[in-house]
Order: sequence, then C-alpha cells, then structure tokens
Amino acid sequence: MPSFRAYLTSWAVWGLYYRRKRSSEHQLLIDVRDQWKSEYKQEVVPRFIAAATGTISVTEEQFKGDGKGGQEWKVFHCAVPAEAGAAGDKVVVYWHGGAFINAAAPQHWGVVHRIVRDHHQAVVFPQYTRAPLSTADDWCRNALQFVLGLASDPRYKGKQIVHMGDSAGGWMSLRFRMLLCGILLGEEEVKDMEVDEAVKERIKEVMDAMGPTILISPVVNQEMSQELEEKNAIDPWLSTTLLLATRSLWVRGPAGSPEIDYDLPADYIVPPPRSDLTDKLYSDPRYSLKNGVDVFKRYHDKYPGTPPFHLLTMIGTYDLCHVGCDVMQRKLEKLGDKVVKADYIEEEGCVHVYPILNMPEADVAWVKIGELLRE
Repeated sequence: MPSFRAYLTSWAVWGLYYRRKRSSEHQLLIDVRDQWKSEYKQEVVPRFIAAATGTISVTEEQFKGDGKGGQEWKVFHCAVPAEAGAAGDKVVVYWHGGAFINAAAPQHWGVVHRIVRDHHQAVVFPQYTRAPLSTADDWCRNALQFVLGLASDPRYKGKQIVHMGDSAGGWMSLRFRMLLCGILLGEEEVKDMEVDEAVKERIKEVMDAMGPTILISPVVNQEMSQELEEKNAIDPWLSTTLLLATRSLWVRGPAGSPEIDYDLPADYIVPPPRSDLTDKLYSDPRYSLKNGVDVFKRYHDKYPGTPPFHLLTMIGTYDLCHVGCDVMQRKLEKLGDKVVKADYIEEEGCVHVYPILNMPEADVAWVKIGELLRE
C-alpha cells in the first residue's frame, strides 16, 4: 500500500499535468517548438546547490563533440569538497530525465547533491543536447566521445564509472552500455563516427571499468499497446500522446513532423527522413531497449571472463514506464545471474521517477542505491 505522501503526490501531479495529459500529439509538438530555446537558459547551477559549498563543489566545463553534427554540452563536475572528507572510488555520470526535450530540474540537482554529500562519490552531470536539436543516434555518437574523454580525465583515473539516470536519462544510461556491447560485438555502427580498432580498444577499457547501471523509471519502451493504454488511465504524469510526440522527435528528428517549423538554428543540419516510415522502427532494440537486452548475453559469450554487471531498476506502478520495465525485467532474469544481477524495485501506487521525489518509498530506493555506490 502506498504511503500517504505518495498518495498526495499522485493527486498533486494530476493537477500539475492536467492540461498536458489531455493535449494532442500535434499540440505537444507545438509546445516543443515554442519552448525549446528557453529550456537551454535553465542550464545553470541552482541557488541551493551554489550555497552548499561545504558539501558539494561544482565546476562548469564544456564538451564539444567532433565529427558531423558535433554538439556542445555544458558539463557540471560535482566533487566532494576536501573539508568534507575523501571521495569514493566511483564517479557517477548522471543523465537527467525530461522526455528528451526538457532541461534538468531542481529535483535532478537534488539527486546529484545527495550522491556527493551522502555517498561521497563524484558526479559528472552533462547537460546534453535535446530534441529537436538532437536525435537518439546523435546522442549515441556524442555520448561515446564524451565518456571516452572522461575515462582519460586524470580526476577520475582508476575510478569505476557508474551510469545513472531517470526517465529519458534512464534510457541513456542503459543505452550506453548496450551501445558499447554492440560495437564490440560488431553489431552496431556509430552514425557519422569512424570506430577503428584503436577506438575499440578504448571502448573495451571503458567497458571493463564500468560499475553498476542505475535506472529510475527508465523509458525502455517506445511501442504502443493495449496494456500501455490501460496504464495511461492511471498515470497522472505521462501520457501515450506524450510518448508519441517525444519518440517521433528522438528517433526521427524534426523530419518526423515536417508540418512544424521548429525555428532551428541556420547551421543546424536536419537529419534526413528515415527510410522506415512505419511504427516498426520504434520496436528497434536501439530505441525500445526492452527488446535488446539479449546483447548482454552475446557479449558475455564473446568475453566469457566478464563478471556480471549490476543493474538496478526502480519503478512505480502508476507509471507508464512500468509496462516496459516489467517486460524488460523478465527478460533480464532469463539471461541468468552470470550475465547480469538484475535488481528490481517496484512500488505500488507510486508515480513516475518517485525515487527523486520526497516520499518514504524514495528513502527505501536510496538505501539500495547507496549499497551499489559502496560496493
């Protein structure tokens, strides 16, 4: 039974997102057109973080991807201050949520602060380029370049890299591990980036240094279904129309909705329309990640000495993402614990990304997160 605070949160979210729940796919895309520029103005350190100098030290840097369509990200390096004690043996790359279109919210900064303050682990917090200026394929290329650079950063030498994220950021955290496996298996190519043997050697080093993957209400399903429609009726936050809008932008780019002028920068290269114009594209395991977890078994078969990695998924039952997470968990368990140690926390009556909200169920989730950050 959900806590009273979880119950109140659900009703509060209904009120907050009442209009969005009832918006059409077209209207949601219009909203993206009208709001995407202002979202980038929000990529700043909030006051409550800037004031917490005794528990977190934040440095802003820039990442610039190379190759066609290179992107520029703000990156916040969040360290444990010297007076707060020694830092741990991990660095957490936190990929924030926001439906692939929104900037980081104060709650995301709260997560970052909690990791640094309570668990004494450094956090790297990338403000990645979002739709409509980026697609899933663009993100993969730039994220690979970003993490390869991070792995050679002397500040993080010898540290395990933990990928953690919520919602869309959960997709990124899992997709990154799947991408590396696919490249090393020869099953994936990176769009507009040459991956030669030297790069593959670096990718293998990154794989070997990766720690747990931690997913908070991850978006692992882009397919429509009757079960999803039924979940839509009880989710106060997300909607199937929001999924339709964001999956179109993230997978197909602006070309997926040519009727809308997104007022993109003059130098922005619009990705050409995808050859597959059907909904089958959204079943592709590169986008609906629940369909692609077998890659971990194939990777383990190729590299049999690889120890199992730890994957933690946390999801509420009043969450549209619950449908995909439930399917994915069953598939992960079939892979066996020699491939992946798949932990699954399912909270009855909790809404989307409940572990980053203020409720007792979130405290339970953070106990498990803390265990993984200490292992």
